[in-house]
Amino acid sequence: MLYYFLLLLPCFACLFWTIALLVRKKTNYRSQNIWIVCMISLSISTYIWSIFYAGVEDYITFCKLDSIEGFTTILFFSLVFFYLKAITDKRPFDYKEYLWLLPAILIGGSSVLLCFAMDDKQTTSYMHEIITQKGKVQVFNEPIYQVHYPITTHIYNITISLQIIGIILYAFIHFIKNKKRLNVPFFNSEKEPIGNHRSILIGLFCLLFLSLVTLAGGRYYYNSEVPHTSFLFISFSVIIYYLGYNVYQSKYTIENIADNPKQTNRSTDETEESQNKTNEKISAELIPIFDRIIKEDKIFLQNNLRLDDIARVMRTNRTYISRMINEEYGCSFSDLINRKRIEYAQELMRSNQNLTQEQICEQSGILYPSSFSKIFKQHTGMTFREWQKRNLTS
Repeated sequence: MLYYFLLLLPCFACLFWTIALLVRKKTNYRSQNIWIVCMISLSISTYIWSIFYAGVEDYITFCKLDSIEGFTTILFFSLVFFYLKAITDKRPFDYKEYLWLLPAILIGGSSVLLCFAMDDKQTTSYMHEIITQKGKVQVFNEPIYQVHYPITTHIYNITISLQIIGIILYAFIHFIKNKKRLNVPFFNSEKEPIGNHRSILIGLFCLLFLSLVTLAGGRYYYNSEVPHTSFLFISFSVIIYYLGYNVYQSKYTIENIADNPKQTNRSTDETEESQNKTNEKISAELIPIFDRIIKEDKIFLQNNLRLDDIARVMRTNRTYISRMINEEYGCSFSDLINRKRIEYAQELMRSNQNLTQEQICEQSGILYPSSFSKIFKQHTGMTFREWQKRNLTS
């Protein structure tokens, strides 16, 4: 039972982060929405892997599942390219980049069509020979099998290998290029790094390397040794979970950094006056959105609310929001949020005088009563009890 659970771990990891990202889909970046599709594709592949390693006696079913797995696995590596493109370039995808989907459509699609066109009796013998001979076929000379065999073995292996090499080259070239262009310390975290992308790169390279190692073992050779298989599936699970966590936690993309006036190299022809007008225009657009999430959504009630979280909801960067708050409210972000929390706490006390200080603290978005007392006195000039006696006693 434990062995079968281990076989399903990679699929569970994919589904976990798929659901986690879908729950907050409205506030995701484009790259995170692409990662959802990546995880859906990989969850199908890893589920079929678990079936294969558990043992499939029905070779007709094996052939059909194998065709689907070939399509979703190639599709996953194509989607990884689109994910990397989304975090390194804010421009929309063009038709040339969509050519990355062709291998999945051509190889995966033809494999599926050929499999469903095969005779069931011959398919059983054909797949039995492939598996028992570890991917080698010598008996079947019919055209349909002569086409299916190289597609699902040699062409499949070459395609995935080329995809992996292409992804690695793209990642290095574009991240180094953007690092120089934006003067952003991508490989060394500082105050405002590009999120968790260094960790994502490490995780992707580990996943790609493990995929190459697995591929080298043979597409149709499913090792029956429990320790070997368990280690393989646990490794995939850990890497997928690690990747999903860092994708989920990512706060910045190249688009954010490129829009950040602290980190971009401005044109020498741009005057201070035009920049001020730009800032005023941005502030004018952000203020109504900010007022709505404060007054209507009451986002300040969230525990551990950070400027990055506000930036994600408003689809802008933290620099603009920080500047807007300083100019419009005359205070810092933390002071404004704490002021709103204390105002909300006062409303709670007026509406229900039976609430304890701990209950009011929790409902107001402040984690600890000690912090609540300190913030309350800072904003009202009196302690919690003093305020109650002065304002709530009849």
